Amino acid sequence: MKTEEGVNFNTLNDLYSAIKLNGINIYGTGYVAKRFVTCLKKLDFFKYVKNFVVTNAVNISYEGVEVKTIDSLNSKSELICIAVHESSKDEIITLLQKKGFTNFVWIYPFLWRMMCGNPVLQKIQVPLKNIWIANKDYYLFAFRYLAIEQFYGKNSYGFDIYLKCLSLFQSLDSAEKRLHQFIKLIESYDKQGYNQTCPSSILENNLVIDGTHRIALNMYHHNTYAVCDIFSNSIDYFSVHDEKTLIPKSVFQSFDSHTKDKLNDANYNLAVQFEG
Repeated sequence: MKTEEGVNFNTLNDLYSAIKLNGINIYGTGYVAKRFVTCLKKLDFFKYVKNFVVTNAVNISYEGVEVKTIDSLNSKSELICIAVHESSKDEIITLLQKKGFTNFVWIYPFLWRMMCGNPVLQKIQVPLKNIWIANKDYYLFAFRYLAIEQFYGKNSYGFDIYLKCLSLFQSLDSAEKRLHQFIKLIESYDKQGYNQTCPSSILENNLVIDGTHRIALNMYHHNTYAVCDIFSNSIDYFSVHDEKTLIPKSVFQSFDSHTKDKLNDANYNLAVQFEG
C-alpha cells in the first residue's frame, strides 16, 4: 500500500516479493547501504539491483552497479529502497516527494531482521548492568555519554568527541546529522520520558546492534533497564557491524590524549555506576 511516506510493506516477505518482481534502486552508498547490500547478497537478491541512487553523483559505480543521480532515473514508478540512517531519512523522502516519486521504502526498520532473523524475544526489560558488562571493554557508550553531558552543560567537548568517534565509520556530514538527531532524542526524553515502545536491539550476549543512543540515555539518567528485542547469539556481531562502531581499544589508541582521557573518564563513571 502506498502512503505519503512511500510504500508500506507489512512483512519482510512482502518486501522480498516486490524486490523479485520488478527489481530495485538503492538510495545511498554509505554505511546502511553497505549493510543492505550484504543482506541482498546473502539472499541472492543482489541481482535485482538496477542502480544505486544519490543526490549528487560522485562515483560512477558502487559494488559494480551504476550510480545515478535521482534526476537521471528512467521512471518515477521504479521501487527505491532508501538505505540511510534515520538522521537522513526525512531529507531524502522530502526530495523524492518533490520530484514526484511515490514508490519508495525506508529500509532501515527491516535491516536487523534481514541480517539476524526474527528476535527470539521481543520488548524485554533488560537490566542496564548486564548490557554495560557485555560492552564495557569498548567505548560505544562513553562518547554518547559525553555528548549528553555537553547537552546538559556539564562539559564543552562532548559533541566534538562524538563526531570524532562516529566519523571513524561514516562521513562527517552523516555524523553531524546523527548528532542533530541525538540532540532531538535527548530533548524528547526530557519532555516525554523514556519511549518504551521503541526497543533497542541486542544479541543474547547483550552486545548492542541498534538503539545504543537510547540505552546511553537510560544509563545517563540512572534507569535500571532498557526495553530490547533480543536476537540469537548465532549471529556474529561483526557480520552485522564494522568493528569500529564499538570503538575497540585498537581504534581508541589512535585518538589524541585529550580524547582518550575523556573517554576513559566516561567509561570509569559508568563502571562505578554499574559495578560499584
